[in-house]
Amino acid sequence: GACMAQQCAWSQVSIWQRITASVSAAALTALLLYGMQSARTLQATSTALQRASELSGEPQVAHSQLALLQRGLENRTYVGDSLRSLAADRDSGNNTFAALRTAIASAGLTTDASLAPKMARVRTQWATLDGALRRIGTFNPEELYVDTATGSAYSPRGSALKRAVDTHLRDQAQSARQLTQELTDVSTLLRQSVTADGERLRQNLIGGTALAAALLGLMLYFAWSARRGALRALQAEQQIANILGTVREGLFLIDRQGRIGGTHSASLASLLRLESFAGGTPQELLQPIVDQ
Repeated sequence: GACMAQQCAWSQVSIWQRITASVSAAALTALLLYGMQSARTLQATSTALQRASELSGEPQVAHSQLALLQRGLENRTYVGDSLRSLAADRDSGNNTFAALRTAIASAGLTTDASLAPKMARVRTQWATLDGALRRIGTFNPEELYVDTATGSAYSPRGSALKRAVDTHLRDQAQSARQLTQELTDVSTLLRQSVTADGERLRQNLIGGTALAAALLGLMLYFAWSARRGALRALQAEQQIANILGTVREGLFLIDRQGRIGGTHSASLASLLRLESFAGGTPQELLQPIVDQ
């Protein structure tokens, strides 16, 4: 009865170990997956912040390039370099703007209540700026001037480019400032999101570390309990061996299948005049000794 109670208690300890290990492993897995998602979100938001910061200076760069182009046209000098620089800046800005939108989508901020209206206005204003720069970029610098008796003069294409540049600088100066401000606001919102994502990731790491420490403590406790139980079982086994080694009766155990176990008193071998009988049945044990 004592052995059965010890086995029951040990079985309960083993069940609690398995339950604790399973629950802790599931919690750590969930924290790990959440941490990986938080890290990806933080990376995407940081990328979006970098792109927005880069893009916020593009309207002023374009305005400066257009001002240089305007001066070159007024002086009737070669403006091919200005047109190429303007086209390169436009391509770079479009790539950066596309990267910004992709990063915002990856961060899950496309429908953010604060960011979405800002980005909608940025898209509209950016499309206006891009359309104007695209039209200006269609002009060939070799077709802008013609030679006359009084000197260099605008060709029809040159006059059209001059009007386009003057109109854009005159009408879009306020729009450029508004676009810069909208992009600055987007950067501010993204910076706040980066801070919040970083805080969530930090809390996740703290929670995971605390859970891992708690799991380590539980495993150490279970290991200590198992060692203590093993020592108690060893002591009990030694006591049983001492008892079975000194009693004169022939004692042995039978398992559920009716077979004799390996634990028996030392006197059993001399009483039955057998050296080994573990694994057999009582009938097989008695058959050579007694009649039918």
